[in-house]
Amino acid sequence: MLLLYSLVPDPPAIIQPPINTTTSIGITIQFTCSAIGQPAPNIYWTAHRHGVSETIYSNFSIRYISENETVSTLTLFRVTPAIAGEYTCIASNIIGTDTISAQLLVYSKLLKYNFCKGGSSANDRKGYKYI
Repeated sequence: MLLLYSLVPDPPAIIQPPINTTTSIGITIQFTCSAIGQPAPNIYWTAHRHGVSETIYSNFSIRYISENETVSTLTLFRVTPAIAGEYTCIASNIIGTDTISAQLLVYSKLLKYNFCKGGSSANDRKGYKYI
C-alpha cells in the first residue's frame, strides 16, 4: 500500500510577535518573531525611525524550526536614541504575508531628582526621571 499526501499551502501567521521595549542608552536588545505557514515563511525586518523607513539587512538570525515554522531574532547592539522607532517583522511565503510591529524607546540619560509631596520636607521622596 502506497500512502501519498500533499502539503496544502498556507499563508504565514505570526504566532510570537516582537514586544515593545523601553531601555536606556548603551543596552543591547533583541526583538524575536515567530511565524508559521506552508511552506515555512521567510522573515525579514524593517525599521521606521524618525520618518524614514528602511529594510534591515544585518544583525538578525533566522532559524527554520520545522517544515512550517520560522523564528527570527533581531539584535540591536548598544542602542541610542537615533535608532529608536518602530521595528516590523515581516513573514512571507508564496501564498501571502503577515506583519507586526514593536516600538523601541531609548532614553538618553537617567536623572536623579528630589520632589516633595504636600510641600513638606518631611515628605521628601527620591525619584528618577528619564529624559
